[in-house]
Amino acid sequence: MKSFDEIVRNLSNAIDKYKDKMVGVGEIRIDYMAEDCLMFIKEQQKEIEQLKAKQTKWKPVSEGLPKEEKEYLIQIKHHFTPDDDFVQIIKILFVNNHWFSLGDHYDVIAWQPLPEPYKEEEK
Repeated sequence: MKSFDEIVRNLSNAIDKYKDKMVGVGEIRIDYMAEDCLMFIKEQQKEIEQLKAKQTKWKPVSEGLPKEEKEYLIQIKHHFTPDDDFVQIIKILFVNNHWFSLGDHYDVIAWQPLPEPYKEEEK
């Protein structure tokens, strides 16, 4: 799957390509190029939608806890003093409907599945 930056680069290149060709051509050729551009944009839109669907989003614990026992990213608030709220993101295991080894001075405010690990693009 293409990255968002690659999709934007492809769109920009396609627009530049057709912009150069449109100088001094007849209406029929312009219609053909416009149709070709529209088809390309629709293909890129599908790629963008796929990328959006893969994005993970934070889920507040007020809306529910994970259903699977595995590691998650969580946002926690530390309550070391009444005036000191510090938000932190950590990776932690969720087991038996509990976040594994969190003390009483933490409040889990949101969670999300771990993202896919980084993979180098093939050349």
